[in-house]
Amino acid sequence: LKKQRLSGIHSGLRAVPPRRARRRHASILRAVTCGPLSLAEMTAPPEPPALCTAASSSVQGCVSDAVRDKVARAVITRFDTLPGRGKPQGTAWTVLAGIVAEDIEGDGEGDVRVLSLATGTRCVGVSTLALGSGRIVHDCHAEVLCRRAFHRYLFSEIGRGGSLVGGAAPQDILERVGGDGEAPTWQLRPGVRLHFYCSTLPCGECALVPINNTCEGTLVRKFQKEHQECGCRSPEPTPLRDRNRTGAKPASGMPEDPKQEGFGFHRSGVLRYKSGRSDTKPDARTVCYSCSEKICRWNHIGWQGTLLSRLISEPLVMASVVVSGPLFDLDFICEALFTRAGPAPAGVAPPAFLHTPVSFHLSRNELEKVHGALSFAKVSTTGLSIVWCHLAGNETRPGTRSISRNVPGFHDVLIGHTGERQGLRSDRQGARTQLSGGGASETRVEPTDSWVSPLCKRLQAEDAVESLVAALGSAHAVARWLVQGDGADRSSAASSTKPPQQHAPKPDGDGDGSAAASAEDAGGEGRPSKRQRTGEGDSGEVGAGARAA
Repeated sequence: LKKQRLSGIHSGLRAVPPRRARRRHASILRAVTCGPLSLAEMTAPPEPPALCTAASSSVQGCVSDAVRDKVARAVITRFDTLPGRGKPQGTAWTVLAGIVAEDIEGDGEGDVRVLSLATGTRCVGVSTLALGSGRIVHDCHAEVLCRRAFHRYLFSEIGRGGSLVGGAAPQDILERVGGDGEAPTWQLRPGVRLHFYCSTLPCGECALVPINNTCEGTLVRKFQKEHQECGCRSPEPTPLRDRNRTGAKPASGMPEDPKQEGFGFHRSGVLRYKSGRSDTKPDARTVCYSCSEKICRWNHIGWQGTLLSRLISEPLVMASVVVSGPLFDLDFICEALFTRAGPAPAGVAPPAFLHTPVSFHLSRNELEKVHGALSFAKVSTTGLSIVWCHLAGNETRPGTRSISRNVPGFHDVLIGHTGERQGLRSDRQGARTQLSGGGASETRVEPTDSWVSPLCKRLQAEDAVESLVAALGSAHAVARWLVQGDGADRSSAASSTKPPQQHAPKPDGDGDGSAAASAEDAGGEGRPSKRQRTGEGDSGEVGAGARAA
């Protein structure tokens, strides 16, 4: 279905029949339930969730306002300590997202640590996506890159401390709980909670929050422009019933937006692709789902991804989702990021959705406050994305794949519209090497891959295998473990008595970064592909053991 969709967009036509596509897209957000979700069920208004019920508080606990603000400040402070490379300049703005671990027990009670963060607002078009071959990052939005960097941190923990049961270091968030020999399992260490921070509302459904006057949301720019053209002073707030606007377009097979005046401009409850200009050519449009759809799915099935789901016994869920910015509506955001996908699965508690007054100084709203009075100043998004994550056991040294030799941990800078690491144009043609010997010299061009980001699907899969080798002891043990898991998947599928159409399809790509080649993003939620299970492209012992699988 994905190939049909890609080819259909190339030709400017719908890739699949509307009824079939509607059923497929509507069921993506029900990936953890028994059957697909109908369009009527999806658009029906859900009941407001209880964020701190007895069931959820026993697992997550209620998050105080002090912790909420501490999480936001920790991510912003960590971002400020990074070098200036890739950061917005002048009137450029960006979105910042981060994942934070909080200690709620022991000597470090109340301490928070930033595990990963990212910025970005761009993603690649369908033509670039089809030719990427796993060597580009499809979705460079901050929320997706932050989660992908979080996976790198988890693999660094597994690779460093995977040998002993209960042998986690004090700073680790995972501990090994079982699995002797070649079947290890980990879980979130007791006394640790995870929090997700975003400097603005995620794109897509979540951005369609109701607004109550003309000085809120995207409408304020429209009225300010009208008053500037007529030479009037700044408009006064006027009450109205409307909703914020979004550039995220309905996905293929979804009903189009009515674009009526007022509250009916957008349609609620439809799956959307990432934001983009309406005049974009068909082959340059994106088919990456919006961050609202992805975060909603992660809140239900966990933020750990497919490959890590085979290593971590329980889903890794967030205790809170902290959002800053001027717009916030609790009931609407709860619906957009959790309840519209159905009830929570067993063992998964809904996060607390919180609004913090701590603002990000490079957000669009903050820059418009500074430059809004200047008629010649126009704020715009930056084209670069910054990614950073902590690496377990490597607190003072940069990672081997980091773009910087001076930043501890993993650090990378990506070009959003190409999905490649920022580098030199000559890297594509190769580096010239001068050879001399026997009184003669020659110049040889050696190809380099410095423009390939370690966050792409291929390199993420290679690093995942290396971590598994460190955890299991040998590459052959990893190969046997992969084969055993693959056989279990096939046997469980063969024993199922449900008809194929009743199974929820595998979600499309979400920027997972684990070894899953079938997803729309670089490393989505699908099961590891044959190419990645066999370790094609790896080197040394890792490649030999993986190829044996």
